[in-house]
Amino acid sequence: RINDTYGHWVVDEVLQYLAHRCRSLIPANCRWVLWGGEEFMLLCPDMTLYRAQYVAEQLRSEFEQTIWPLNIAVTASFGVVELGVGENMADTICRAAVALYQAKQNGSNCVCLG
Repeated sequence: RINDTYGHWVVDEVLQYLAHRCRSLIPANCRWVLWGGEEFMLLCPDMTLYRAQYVAEQLRSEFEQTIWPLNIAVTASFGVVELGVGENMADTICRAAVALYQAKQNGSNCVCLG
C-alpha cells in the first residue's frame, strides 16, 4: 500500500531502515527471507516458539513506534510457528500463513501463534 500511495522512494527508505533495525533486534543466527511481494519470513533455528513470539513482538513494536518519512504509519502482522517434530517445511509454512491470516483478521499489527 505504501508503494501505491507514496511511491518507490518511500518504500526504499522504509525497507532500508527495517533492514538496519532488524539486524540489531534479531539474533545473529536468524535470517530474513522475502516471501511474496510484501511478506517476509524470519527463520530462526534453535529458537523456542515463545522466544520467536517475543522477537516478533519486538519487531512489531519497533515498526509501529518509528516516525517514518511523510509521517506514514507502518505496521506489521506476524504469524509465528515452530517446526514440529517430523513436520516438513511446506506444512510449517502453511501453518505460519494461517497464523498470519489470523493476525490480519484480528485487526493487523499483532502477533499470532500457530
